Amino acid sequence: MAMIDKVKIRLGISDDSQDLLLAELIEDAASLYFRRRYPVTPVPDDMPLSKQEESWVVRATVEIYGKLGVEGQTYDNENGKNRGWETGTISRSLLQEITPVAGVYS
Repeated sequence: MAMIDKVKIRLGISDDSQDLLLAELIEDAASLYFRRRYPVTPVPDDMPLSKQEESWVVRATVEIYGKLGVEGQTYDNENGKNRGWETGTISRSLLQEITPVAGVYS
């Protein structure tokens, strides 16, 4: 199953109306993954993702999608519900799943 389909399932999206947006968010999440995983080594644009990496990208994409329109929000209290997000695009807990690798990729 394609990553975009996995994202749509998690978000409850059943049509194709947001496919361009989701594809862009998936690309952003994959880029964030690779920058965190390989902080000192350039990564080719066509580098494939393992199943584990795809899972991370899908979860990160869902997080990014959920923050659209309220990026950078640090706190909100509305009707007894509190929201407070970290300043980054992706939550700290999700980022901590990535172990950085330093060295030459071949």
